[in-house]
Parts: sequence; structure tokens; C-alpha cells
Amino acid sequence: MDSHTLYVGGGTSQVPFKLYEEGYKRVTTIDYSEGAMESMRRKNTNPDLEFLTMDAKHTNFPSWYFDYIVDKACFESEFCADWTHGAKTYLDEINRILKPGGMYMMISHFSPDKRLPLLEVDYLQWTVLVERQNKPNFSTIPNDENDSFYYLYVCKKADVNKR
Repeated sequence: MDSHTLYVGGGTSQVPFKLYEEGYKRVTTIDYSEGAMESMRRKNTNPDLEFLTMDAKHTNFPSWYFDYIVDKACFESEFCADWTHGAKTYLDEINRILKPGGMYMMISHFSPDKRLPLLEVDYLQWTVLVERQNKPNFSTIPNDENDSFYYLYVCKKADVNKR
């Protein structure tokens, strides 16, 4: 795949390496923690993988830069910290750096009734698809209905030519 992918809030996760194995050939990971990014830079031997210390709410990437943006809990932490300034600013920045026709993929524990009102807003100009995945239970205590699933939100940004 000749595309550029951003993994936001990556920490020391193996996700960027897995994305590369799956065919995403240029993967940039950002995280607020310099220690985490330095650790990942030391582990990395692949020139197509980049690890940068950066605040996801205020990146220094040009507009319309990434084809794909992957988020596994970064939005959740911004939302928990402060919806008014944190999560909204975060989504604004994601939208700014995502190319027209690009996809923002967010993995969340929260159901569509909690997340769609935040994602399906007109100014973001994307369509949202939701996929529900069973969550493995590693405990002897059964999951209740609300804790049994992960949700994948795929936000496809409108193409400039189709506006």
C-alpha cells in the first residue's frame, strides 16, 4: 500500500510494527511521552517506521497529510481529561491532517450511543461506520452486556471532489 499512516498515542505498543506487516508501508507513531518514543526508536530498524514526540492535539504535520489515522485509546484519554478543550481540539486536529477520502479508525470501549454524537458532526465532514467486536474475557467473572464488546469507528473523510 503506497500510503502514509499515523498511529496516535502509540506509547510502546507493537501496533506500528503490525501495521507495517499488514501492508501499511509508511507508519508514523506519535506520543506525548519522549521516553516511550525514544524506547521505540531504539527498537526500530525499519526506515519506514518513524517515532515522534508530539501532542496529538497540536501536531506540526501539514494539512491533508495522512491517508489513515489509527487511534487505540488516545481519543478516550482526551475525552476523559476534558471534552471541551481536549477531545474536540483532538478531533479538529485529526480532521485537519487527514487527507480528503482518508480514514480515521478509532478503537473504543464505548458504545455508539456514547461516541456517535461526538463523531457525527457536520463540520468534520466524514461518514462513520461502526463495527462491534467481542471482547475476550480473561476473568472468571463474566462480562456484563456493557463490557462484552469493543467498537471500531471508521470515519471516512469526504473527498474534495464530492463536496
